[in-house]
Amino acid sequence: MAYEKLVLVVLMVGLTLYAWLGGADLGRGVWELLSMGRGGRERRGALSEAMGPVWEANHVWLIFALVVTFAAFPHAFEPIVVGLYLPVSLAVLGLLLRGSAFAFHVQDSAGVLWRSAWTCVFGVASVAAPFFFGASVAALATGRIRVSAGGEVRAAIIGSWTGLLSLVCGILAVAICAHLAATYMALRCSVRNERDLAEEFRGRALVSGGAVAVFAALGIAAVRADAPELWVQMPHRGLPFIVLFAAAMIVGSVGLAVGRFAMARISSAIAAAAVLWGWALAQWPRLIVPDVTASSAAAPQATLKALVVVVAIAVPIAVPSLALLFRIFGPARSESASRPRS
Repeated sequence: MAYEKLVLVVLMVGLTLYAWLGGADLGRGVWELLSMGRGGRERRGALSEAMGPVWEANHVWLIFALVVTFAAFPHAFEPIVVGLYLPVSLAVLGLLLRGSAFAFHVQDSAGVLWRSAWTCVFGVASVAAPFFFGASVAALATGRIRVSAGGEVRAAIIGSWTGLLSLVCGILAVAICAHLAATYMALRCSVRNERDLAEEFRGRALVSGGAVAVFAALGIAAVRADAPELWVQMPHRGLPFIVLFAAAMIVGSVGLAVGRFAMARISSAIAAAAVLWGWALAQWPRLIVPDVTASSAAAPQATLKALVVVVAIAVPIAVPSLALLFRIFGPARSESASRPRS
């Protein structure tokens, strides 16, 4: 069981990094969608400049999480992709459309109508992907996906992921992505002395933070109504993370109000992580409620050991490389590069 727990920790770290980085990139698309029109041109330009060079790297962690799940917990991976193939397919389609739209909507030689159409596709896909991912994760706790002892999966095509909890968590995922993007952008624009844009993104961060708080509260109520097994464990294992989430949201709101954008960015990241880890620990040891546990879904111990070794070798190579990438395209470097040479 020790290797299963270790691999699950690695998986949760990967999902947390995807929430922080990929979530902010998806949130960028949300704000681009809400900034369509001439008045939002400057905002869209700032968003593209900030996240355009690193958007593909942000989604590396999703691939990492998928590979770890497939290799370490094949008996959970199969029921997930079978029982939730429709929302998962729609989420992946959203990511694919984002990539195509990003390539097309930044073409300066294209007409205004062409760019506007692809900007709309980019934004809609950026809303769809986190919504369907959030709805799918919530469905794993509701008991609507059943797996027999022989491995047969029984799940309604629509009903398995359209319950109250799934809908609330889908909207919550979109709100978290938008909040992360807005707080990141407020800090970036502040560092670059773009005060008007910093103020705009501060306002958007406050609004989206309010939406996160509201839907997080609704999510707790939805857990009680739609996921009774999760509700039983939440006061024990999940309570510390609920407190951490609330504290982080309060500190982040104060930071935004007084212009401490670095503090707000850290707080928003902590709040997002608290949601993920609180959920995971409240659902432990079940990966799919009520039939699939970590032990029953795990690969052989030899496979888990090999996976741990591979991760231990890869992380010291990948993490510094990604850190260098973000440093190169960070706000301070971009700001100095944009200054005219004397």
